[in-house]
Amino acid sequence: MDILNRLDERVPTLSDNRIVVEITRAVAKSGNGHTRTYLMRNGNYLRRFPVRYYWFSDGLFVVRATEEYSQTLGTRVVAIDGRAPEDLMSQMRDLVPGSDSWVVYKSTYLLNSPEFLNGLDVVVNAESVPITFESREGKRFTLDLQPLPLDEREGPYEAWRDLSPFAIGNADGRDWLHVLSDREVPLYLQKSNHACRDEYLEGASLLYVQINRNASDETCSQSDFAQEMEGLADSMAPKALVFDVRFNTGGNYEETAKIAKGLPAWFGSAERIHIVIGPATFSAGIATAARLKYFSGERALIVGEPAGDGLRMWSEGPTFTLPNSKLQVKAATAFHDFAEARFELGKTFFNDFFYSVPAGDLHVDLPVTVSFEDYLSGHDPVLDLVSSQ
Repeated sequence: MDILNRLDERVPTLSDNRIVVEITRAVAKSGNGHTRTYLMRNGNYLRRFPVRYYWFSDGLFVVRATEEYSQTLGTRVVAIDGRAPEDLMSQMRDLVPGSDSWVVYKSTYLLNSPEFLNGLDVVVNAESVPITFESREGKRFTLDLQPLPLDEREGPYEAWRDLSPFAIGNADGRDWLHVLSDREVPLYLQKSNHACRDEYLEGASLLYVQINRNASDETCSQSDFAQEMEGLADSMAPKALVFDVRFNTGGNYEETAKIAKGLPAWFGSAERIHIVIGPATFSAGIATAARLKYFSGERALIVGEPAGDGLRMWSEGPTFTLPNSKLQVKAATAFHDFAEARFELGKTFFNDFFYSVPAGDLHVDLPVTVSFEDYLSGHDPVLDLVSSQ
């Protein structure tokens, strides 16, 4: 706290981009992903470019853009003010607490803010940033991008939602163009606004279950969804089950406790239970994956990429606002152990006494990455792989 207070005293407003970066760096020294500054994912403090990009296995690609920058859709970001985005990832490591996977996911935000990049001394002028793009045909061009006005939205916005043309949540009032608007959208992005959904793929005798957040809302009641899944077991005997939490950044793990425990019992016909995780799998999303792995026993296979955190993590805790910069900081104060389920009174989150399981680890058994061409063609290499098992 002392270093935060000293840094905060040096900035009367958020106009000093360097101080914002250094406060973020100081908070990141905690080493856990839940202790963090609220900048763009949970907060609304920094302006962003009029394009949205996302990391794929073959680079950083533009998936959304305002009409003025429509020529950038589907291009690879080659350089930001002369610096390759891949080369900037070493700096992200000091600014994002958590696993390497979580650093990749969170960098999607930080690399999209000219103000943050200015504070990091990556760009000279936050008001006009030269970005070099490369088309699918290999043609490179450079545009000077000006930041959009600060988005007035309230609440968190997940970067992975930018992958889907159906996503809602941006409250900036602009018409965004999307690279998949006239293309086939892969199954895992077709209902990006839904907290949970399922689909039976009859040809593969595969039941696909997706939980994008550990919460109940107008799109899905998690308790009703669990009851629905239990009822399906009376009329369905799939040979395999896919449980997709690759974009589940968390919420309340109690919301999905019943379905994570029940699925293996309800669908005893499933020879394999594929649990799909990725860099955006975080917090309660990890707890849900751990519980399903534990109750699935030897039938469980972890598919995809490493999750955004480990099975031992600090979470919960208060959020406070620094008095001068007005930056919000989250301080994690409760411990979770879904590796061995050890419980220490006064340290462990109390509800873990009832819900934690010794899942061991979330080591990826079947590594799968998604290239931009996979994404653009509407394919999901994850489903391709598990369907062939």
